[in-house]
Amino acid sequence: MVETRPVRTGPEVGPRGLWFWSTSSSPYGAYNILGDDALEAETLAGFADWDIGTVYGSYSDLPRDEAEVVAHWNRQLHGAGFESQLLLSDNDWIFATTRDDMLDQIDDRLLGFHDVALGSERFDALHLDIEPHGLSEWSGASSSDKRELLELYLETIEEARDYLDTAGEAALPIEVDLPVWFDSASSIDWDGDADRDDWFDRLLTAADSMSMMAYERDSASSIEDGVDWELGRYPGQVRVGLDIDIPDTWSALEDMLDVSEDLEATWGESIGVDVHSWRDLQESLE
Repeated sequence: MVETRPVRTGPEVGPRGLWFWSTSSSPYGAYNILGDDALEAETLAGFADWDIGTVYGSYSDLPRDEAEVVAHWNRQLHGAGFESQLLLSDNDWIFATTRDDMLDQIDDRLLGFHDVALGSERFDALHLDIEPHGLSEWSGASSSDKRELLELYLETIEEARDYLDTAGEAALPIEVDLPVWFDSASSIDWDGDADRDDWFDRLLTAADSMSMMAYERDSASSIEDGVDWELGRYPGQVRVGLDIDIPDTWSALEDMLDVSEDLEATWGESIGVDVHSWRDLQESLE
């Protein structure tokens, strides 16, 4: 089992994680906030107000094209006690024909940036949000075909790990996002428990931690049921993600926050709740 780095803590931050997408079309997108001192300060204060401690930031090409803007942002985050993870995402990366696109982004947005960044400006982890179940190939696929797609996904994470290691970033953690039902034999054609266990063991060797996306669940008990197996097998490597999906999952933002607090009270500091996303959170308040 790979030992993970502890999340940064400080007097202004809380235990939660947050997806912070670039989203150039939204005033709450990172692309429109970074580089504006007033908006950065307002956003940092907002993170603190919502008990955020870890930011999963997607910054488009800014780390390559405007490295000093991202370096300044990371200095601000770290100075306030936040952890900063670089968020990269494309479901097609599981296929060998497009996997080089992932490696190119790792080069452009992470390795190249780290070549010029100082210690306080560097990212604390690479966060890969790659969701094979979001592909058109997944819809209508048999459970055995889904098992094959999961193998491609695992190979992709392993390739990312090997690429970082070869580039001198062996100490940089990788965090991944998974739905809570990948462990289910009724969803995936696992060849018994040993096959499932081996797949997760290999994943949590290539990656350091995973955020379990319990997006369609609306109660603390159902979420706990959904992640019980992962929590028991991989203590210290599991986080739980909730989606601000109003009104389909939650009737109001307060309902999601109540469940978050219930989970945090049950789990204490051992497990963090992740919130998707900053834009959705802000838009739900309008």
